[in-house]
Amino acid sequence: MGVKKLNPDNFIIDDLEIIGIFKSFFQTKEKLWSWQQKFNAQGIRPVHFCMIRKIDVIKKFIEIVPNNSSGFKFTPGEEIFIFSRERGLAVKIKPREMEGPYLVIPLPTRLSKLAPDFVSKISLVEADNEEANLTNRAAPRKKAGEKMATIKKLGDAEGQVNFFDLYDISPGGMGFTVEDPAEFAKGETVQLIAIDGKDLPKPVEGTITAVRQMDDEFGGDLFKVGVKFG
Repeated sequence: MGVKKLNPDNFIIDDLEIIGIFKSFFQTKEKLWSWQQKFNAQGIRPVHFCMIRKIDVIKKFIEIVPNNSSGFKFTPGEEIFIFSRERGLAVKIKPREMEGPYLVIPLPTRLSKLAPDFVSKISLVEADNEEANLTNRAAPRKKAGEKMATIKKLGDAEGQVNFFDLYDISPGGMGFTVEDPAEFAKGETVQLIAIDGKDLPKPVEGTITAVRQMDDEFGGDLFKVGVKFG
């Protein structure tokens, strides 16, 4: 989605104020939303959490790192949006560099101030609807309690393995939670290797079917990854 057009009075254009805001983002390690309007080569509109890694006031650039383990999934050369839900601020900007584990943007010349009612309506990731999901499952899933799932991404050159909180599981699939909506993408293939550190007799392979934002009762910044086995 794009940023709402605003009147000139609703912009921050003072360089020192803008620098101060980004320094605050850095100091507080605030998780900022970042996304691209266009779909990438995989047919996905990338949405990330990111954080400020470095601010160079002299050279006027900012380094941004993703909150996931696999890096940004943005299309090089395209503009990105960066949004602070806490402060109601947003900017659309074209990165200088988009290679490796971080991206570099020029110091913005202005920030958009968004009205609270508009901020409350911004939805970048589909919300989870557990009741609707029940009708699409071959077997009901049981809540996993406080269990940890060891997940391996297939097709990953490094054979990346990570640990995530298991949300629910059944013979037909499972759900687990992540802290970044771009950690996994719909259509990716994964293996469930272990639960609570105990290896399964045989890894169970599955396909990511959805990544959805969970209710505020779970912290607001958690996302449930749905997996269909087989």
